[in-house]
Amino acid sequence: MGYGRQSGLISREGFIMAQQAIRLIGAKATETASILCRRLVELGHAVKAYGTEVVFEGTSAAKALEVTLLPQDSPAFAAEKILDTLETEGLIRISPEIPSSEEDTEIQDRLRHLGYIE
Repeated sequence: MGYGRQSGLISREGFIMAQQAIRLIGAKATETASILCRRLVELGHAVKAYGTEVVFEGTSAAKALEVTLLPQDSPAFAAEKILDTLETEGLIRISPEIPSSEEDTEIQDRLRHLGYIE
């Protein structure tokens, strides 16, 4: 983890967003970058790919990341491992957010109104 690019910080939805760059090295890096981009888009991030470099908006200060892929990992598995690392580093959130007590009450009221709960 020693490579990367930073850009200016912008505010969006209450979070400080910073552009993160990840450089993938090793077997199947291009395929892994493609899958990683797709997964980051699914998680709501703006993403750009430049060959084996993936640039996206993260939720904290920019970090330089260089990831060496293991030859035994499939591109899909390697992409998921990278996502786990990004979450551990605080750069993205994969886990769904827990609803607030107000949101939970609203959900309960809707379910009650629809007859799913009493």
